[in-house]
Order: sequence, then C-alpha cells, then structure tokens
Amino acid sequence: MSQGGNIKRDERKARHFAVQKVVEKIMRETGEEPWQISVSRIAEGVAGDPSFAGCKSKNDRRNAIEGARKAIYDSRSKPTHSDDTRVAASHGAPPQEPPQKNLPVRRSAESKVDIVLTGLRELGVPEREVMSVLLKIAHALEAENTELRGLYAKEREENATAWVAVAQGREERDMLAQKIKNNATVLPSLTKEKHMVAFGE
Repeated sequence: MSQGGNIKRDERKARHFAVQKVVEKIMRETGEEPWQISVSRIAEGVAGDPSFAGCKSKNDRRNAIEGARKAIYDSRSKPTHSDDTRVAASHGAPPQEPPQKNLPVRRSAESKVDIVLTGLRELGVPEREVMSVLLKIAHALEAENTELRGLYAKEREENATAWVAVAQGREERDMLAQKIKNNATVLPSLTKEKHMVAFGE
C-alpha cells in the first residue's frame, strides 16, 4: 500500500475512534443507543478534533461523521462493543436491536420459545416454574411433530397407491394395444361385414 493510502487509512481510524468516543459519552449520559444519536450531536462532540481537519466543507464533515458511525454501528444488526452492553445494562435494559425494515413476519419456533421464557423471567417467575413451562412446550412440540410425521406417512402411502394405479392402468393400456395389434388383420373383414349388414348389402 502507498504512503498516501496509509495516511487515509490512519485518518479514517482516527475519525472512527473520535466518533466512537463521542457516541459512548452520549450513551452514558442519556442511555440512548447509537442509532438514536443524530449526526449533528456527534458533530458537536468532535468539533476541533484534528482527524476531521481535512474536511473542506460542513457537508464533507457530516458525511465523514455519518460514514464513521455507519462503519462502527449501523452495519451490525446489534451492537457488540462491550461499552454498548455495559451502558445499556446500567440503565436496567438489555441492548436493543436497531429498527429493521422488511423483517419476516413469521418467527422460528425456537425464537418464540425464547420470547416466552424471557418474558416469564422478566416477570419474576421462579426458574423452576420457567423450566416447567419449557417442558410443557417441548411436549406440545413433540406431539405436533408426531402428528405431522403421521400425516406425511399417510400422504406417502396415498401417493404410492396412486402410482400403483397409474402403473396398472399403463399395463392394461399396453395389453389392449397389443390385442388390437394382434387382431389388426381381422378388423377389415369385420368392418366390411358390419357395413354390409347395416346397409342391407
């Protein structure tokens, strides 16, 4: 890599660090998550930071800040930095995920169970009772899976029966075709005889 490339990379890292410090400071003070903090508020925090000295205009500066914030936080579905977790925990709430568009409406069975168990624990339900609920869910899922397996087995059986019927139909068709072929020499004379009877010849 050229020296110019190294300078750009170092400048980018310095900007990311400056933005991260400001974001974490705001988080500690307000309890907000990174995606809730506006670029203008971050800009106030990084004012005078030498890593942004190369920005020629206010717009360039804004773009640089937005790029740094996006690189640190927005590209992840959930913040993984230890400070994010620590700050969120200090405010009595687990780290929240940023709002996402086009999320699938259906959730997996596993995530639904997690939601139920988490809700029970947050309500202060004793762990023993939580485990009892989990056991009941497991039994219900097992029963549902058994029923589904039964339906699939029945469907496979019906399909197999249908294929046998198709095979028998083909066999009967082939036998009939062979009979017609074997008696092809007799057909013209039979046809002529019927014609004569019909028209009184």
